[in-house]
Amino acid sequence: MKRQSVLVSVSILFGVTGLCRADLYQWSVASGGSGHFYEPVLVPAGIDWEGANDAAIDRGGYLATVTSAAENTFVYGLVDDSVFWRPTGPDNGEGPFLGGYKEPATSDPAANWHWVTGEPWDYTNWVEIEPSGPELQNRLHFFGYYRRMGSLWNDVWNVNYLENGYVVEFNQDPSIVPLPGAALLGVLGLGYGGWRLRRYDLL
Repeated sequence: MKRQSVLVSVSILFGVTGLCRADLYQWSVASGGSGHFYEPVLVPAGIDWEGANDAAIDRGGYLATVTSAAENTFVYGLVDDSVFWRPTGPDNGEGPFLGGYKEPATSDPAANWHWVTGEPWDYTNWVEIEPSGPELQNRLHFFGYYRRMGSLWNDVWNVNYLENGYVVEFNQDPSIVPLPGAALLGVLGLGYGGWRLRRYDLL
């Protein structure tokens, strides 16, 4: 008889690896929320709306879409900290970007506003004199009206207008990202904890 050698895999690792996020908050269903997760992102050097929108997508989410008074209160509570705000004028403050935008441009400041997700634009929380800008003021952020911070909204330019941060929304918990077993094994190295191969001789 011929002796044949076969390789038998005695363990295969199909792994799940975690990508930790330091400032991730859930608006729980138990508290009346959507169950979504939110991440306030601080950018001390400043970022414009287009940059914030791209960064939110890169993080696996989207700029927060605020569709109710309760959600507005929750999201504002995540950035109710002076580090997220820039003073403007003697009394007002400019805060993080949200996922609202105005397209196509129109002379009516209140027309054609949308959420980046396509959700209905039913709820608004504008400062009493806003939106008031020209056609190019077509992106949304928090605004402190006669105060340095506040949960009201204002319209700003989409590019080259910098704020200190933005809020990302996720439909599901992004803190644990599953990876295929083969991809994880490639990182660990074949034969180190992922695969154990033994040679058996069969008669």
